[in-house]
Amino acid sequence: MITLQTKYRLTALSFFCYLLTGGLIVLTGMVIKPLAAYFNVDISVAGGVFKWMNLGMLVAIVCNSFLMDIIPLKRQIFIGTALIVIIFIGLMFVKNMFAFSILMFFFGLVAGIEMSIGTYLVACMYEGKTRGMMLLLTDSFFSLAGIAFPLIAGFMLDGGMSWSMLYVMVLISGIAVFLLSLGVPFPSPAEVQQIEKGQPIIQKFTREVKQWGSAVYLLFFGCMLYILGQLCFVFWIPTYVEKNFAVSAEVAARPLSFFWIGMWIGLYLSSAIVKRFPMHIFVAIIAICTTVTFFMLRSTPELSLLKYECLLMGFFSSGIYYTLITLTSLQVPVPSPLLVNLALTSGTLGTFLTPVVTAKAVDAGGPAMALTVGNLCYLLVFIVAVLVIFTTRHQQHERVTNNQ
Repeated sequence: MITLQTKYRLTALSFFCYLLTGGLIVLTGMVIKPLAAYFNVDISVAGGVFKWMNLGMLVAIVCNSFLMDIIPLKRQIFIGTALIVIIFIGLMFVKNMFAFSILMFFFGLVAGIEMSIGTYLVACMYEGKTRGMMLLLTDSFFSLAGIAFPLIAGFMLDGGMSWSMLYVMVLISGIAVFLLSLGVPFPSPAEVQQIEKGQPIIQKFTREVKQWGSAVYLLFFGCMLYILGQLCFVFWIPTYVEKNFAVSAEVAARPLSFFWIGMWIGLYLSSAIVKRFPMHIFVAIIAICTTVTFFMLRSTPELSLLKYECLLMGFFSSGIYYTLITLTSLQVPVPSPLLVNLALTSGTLGTFLTPVVTAKAVDAGGPAMALTVGNLCYLLVFIVAVLVIFTTRHQQHERVTNNQ
């Protein structure tokens, strides 16, 4: 039994896990240009290097679907904290792109592990629509990183600080996760699911998959498309603004900060709405609103107007990802690490594809083309959400939970 004090502390730990992961990802858009100058390479080449960070996240989340039963969650956090310290020191002395790629891979590993742990803790501690509300609140810390980190990074870069020092914000977030993990018991995935610890992996996997319906696979696909679309925007909007409006790095970061402010506000509002409104309908509505707003901002001629359109886009898109993940977790009576992590893996696959897809888009038509690809991804998310309306099983599982 998880005590109330433990529940609050583990929830706070999950918040900081997302602050760390969000900070690592959103800093990419700020680091690409100074990194290209530091290594004397084209900007598209510098952007492509971050596929190693995304690969690390993908590997970590996939492996953690099975390793949570083997390696205790607290031990994973301790190892992750040690790696963050080593990576940060390494970034200050890195001299070539190969070494940087290796460090980014391990940074991705740590972020993937902590995101996996944070999501699973919230999913197993809360039930029904409360789970959706808490997952959205957890994701708000990803958005909080998106608000604060680009502003701080722009200030640091304009002040002449090295790009490597930007990652001190990620280091601080990792230390906060470590401190919150001290002296608190973590729930065992085997105990939560009421299964034997020694059960073979293949048997557990087969047992899980048999419970899934078609909606699960649609939701996996929607998670991938959403993250790909969002990161096409996040990675390239600062460069797009700097190029199209001829402004400094600090000024170019402001529309992105407005986007994350909108995300942050929208997540709190979404967390209230999902408790009172059918979430499968809700996600379709906000997906089409995001698509339309994204289309509008791509043709905006004024920077002042663009900032507010980014705010609106962040507001509408805020609830999409974690409503999709919540719906995924509710397709079965009790969510497992496998189901939750495969939903995250689908999103991380979108993260992994982003540098590859956007590098080709930028080569073909500059940052504006990368934004066009992102807009198309949001349109496809809307189509997926409409299909989920007719295939979801979450309502019958919510009724079972409420009757228990």
